[in-house]
Amino acid sequence: MYLNRIQLIGFTGKDAESRTIRNTQKVSFPVATSESWQDENGDWQKKTEWHNCIVWGGKLAAFARTLQTGSYLLVEGKLAKREYEREIQAGKSAVKVPATAVEIVVNKIVKLARPAKDRSASESSDEAYDSEQNTEPAVAY
Repeated sequence: MYLNRIQLIGFTGKDAESRTIRNTQKVSFPVATSESWQDENGDWQKKTEWHNCIVWGGKLAAFARTLQTGSYLLVEGKLAKREYEREIQAGKSAVKVPATAVEIVVNKIVKLARPAKDRSASESSDEAYDSEQNTEPAVAY
């Protein structure tokens, strides 16, 4: 048995961007997740990771297109790696170098309300769309 599934809860870093590739809508947006810890000196440290999220076509892409900077989300999907060539200026000429992009191909988005101090994130969801179940955005209780 194999499993490639990832879940993230975080904030979007900018408005979702949409474009059409081979007659299919592609929506992309970055999601930031953070973690905090105390170092050996007792000082608090914080690290933020940025994740590139991609949605391909259909109702899920239409929903993702509405995401704006600072949206609090749960996204679920699979991890995908894409190889491509990147062009870098070297003096007056350009050189192509191999590069790798790691992305989350999203199949579910739950738009969450801002977390309150006295309730958990799972209690605060307000809109959801799951491409696997083909459900419309709805209020979740």
